[in-house]
Order: sequence, then C-alpha cells, then structure tokens
Amino acid sequence: MKLDENMRCLVSLGNVELNGFVTSHEYISELDAYIQQKKPSSTCFMNAHMFVESQRRKDLYLSISKFDFVCMDGVPLLWICNAKSERTLTRMAGMDVLPLVLDLANRKNYKICFIGGTENMMSLTRQYLHQNYPQLEDFNYYCPPFGDVTESVLEEVLTVLNNCVPDIVFVVLGCPKQELLMSEISGKTNASVLAVGGALPVLIGQQRRAPVWMQKASLEWLYRLMQEPRRLFKRYFVTNSLFLFLILKQWLLGGRNP
Repeated sequence: MKLDENMRCLVSLGNVELNGFVTSHEYISELDAYIQQKKPSSTCFMNAHMFVESQRRKDLYLSISKFDFVCMDGVPLLWICNAKSERTLTRMAGMDVLPLVLDLANRKNYKICFIGGTENMMSLTRQYLHQNYPQLEDFNYYCPPFGDVTESVLEEVLTVLNNCVPDIVFVVLGCPKQELLMSEISGKTNASVLAVGGALPVLIGQQRRAPVWMQKASLEWLYRLMQEPRRLFKRYFVTNSLFLFLILKQWLLGGRNP
C-alpha cells in the first residue's frame, strides 16, 4: 500500500491504481473540498468489467489514469485490494455513493447536471429529486444521441456545461463511453465529474438492485444477468473469464502480488 500526494491510500492492481477508503464519507469529504475550492475532479467506480476493458483498451486505461478518484466498486477488486492493504477498505459502489453525493449537493445547494440517459430517464430523475432532494429538482441535462462520442457531441456537452456552470456533473453513458467523455472534458470545466453509469436507473426505480446478500457475495452481476440475459450473457461470460485470467497471470508473474 502507498499514499498519493494528497495522502490518500492507493492500491495497485496490475497497472491500475485504485483509491482506497475506509468509509464512503471519507470520499464525500474530499469531494466536498474539491467543490468548495472550485477545483475540478473526476471520479469513476471500477468493477471487474471496467478493469478488463482498461487492459484491453489503451484509450480507456489512459483516461482512467488521469482521474482523481478511481474507487473500488466490484467486490472481487475489494477482496484483492484488502489483501494488499494495511487498512480494511470499504466497497465504493456507484449505486451507494450516488445518493450520498446527491445529499451533499442538496444540503449545500450545489448545482448539478446530468450528461446521458434519455428524456424519459431525466423526467423520472426530476420526479425522484423533487421527492427526495427538493433543492436539486431544477437541474440541467443533455441526452446525447446513441453511439460514439463525436466532436459535435463533445462540443454540445461543453456548451451545456459552460452555460449552466454546475458544481457536480453526473455522466450516465455506461463504460467505457462515459470515462472516455470525462477524459475529453477534463480541464475544460471546474466541476466535479462522476461516472455513475447504471446507478441512476436503479436509484430512480427504472431497474432493481440485487439483494444485499448477493451484493456481499459478489453476485450482483448474476442478478443483472437474470434481468437482461440476452444483452449481458456474452459480456459477463467474457469479462469474468478474462478478469480471472488477468488476475491469475499477474499473480503468477508478480509472486502472489497481482
């Protein structure tokens, strides 16, 4: 285990460095400090799928390397990192952190903006925020067309951010699209930008989350697979197999130190 320049715990998993937090409130406190200082930051929540993609795609790996916070979302990553850490670290799932960030914004009257999703999702989001975080229901958003992030989409995103000047931006595009977009807008906004992917649909009730026992047993992926077998079977079969292969490979090459 080592510390970065801000004395945050860093745990290396192959060529990826993840931020370790004992509690999620440590992260919220640091995020709040960034916002108060108008200092931009980028946060992603890494699971096995993102780790595998970062090993397969150099552009994704380079994007993640720029981020201020790479949090441990997946339980397998947490198990591995805790085995290497001097402290007991906690899981930082996007689904758990998102409501904490919304609560922070609601209490401190921070301006928020969503990039991604659909018009229907944003309508449901507005209803949810009205009921649970009333200070946030008047938010800005931009729903880009499906497909890759083109120059025109990037220009539109920056126009929205420059016009509304948010304190916090939630990117809801899924991995790796959202992380690549975040890398492109890095340094072009003073906002704190978070990749929340599938967390928002669960929060607003569009999708259901796995029971707690499945979350703790690292079976959340299986619950999602049962909900969307056709779309997710190939992704999870390939991803989980590659993840085990990469961890075993690093374990063998690194002397039990993936």
